[in-house]
Amino acid sequence: MQISSEELAGGITRVALDGRMDIAGAAVVDLKMNLIAGSAKKLLIDLQKVVFLGSMGLRSIVIPTRAPSTAAAARSSCLRPTRWWNRFSRPAASMP
Repeated sequence: MQISSEELAGGITRVALDGRMDIAGAAVVDLKMNLIAGSAKKLLIDLQKVVFLGSMGLRSIVIPTRAPSTAAAARSSCLRPTRWWNRFSRPAASMP
């Protein structure tokens, strides 16, 4: 797993990930992602070259976006639930 970052216009930090986001990939990305997300005002995560995204890999990119400096940007720009997600993310008691 490789991670790189660059500053774009408008104060956006682009983080590009390349490889497998499994347990091993998440371990490589975890600390770097926390450092980048902690200092970024706006964060764009580029997953074009990610060939596998497991639950630990997903965790390593979602948790850092909840840092105080990037929480608003993450909620407003990249974590918009779809109808599919809304249907399957409800508690079991509310399922028909």
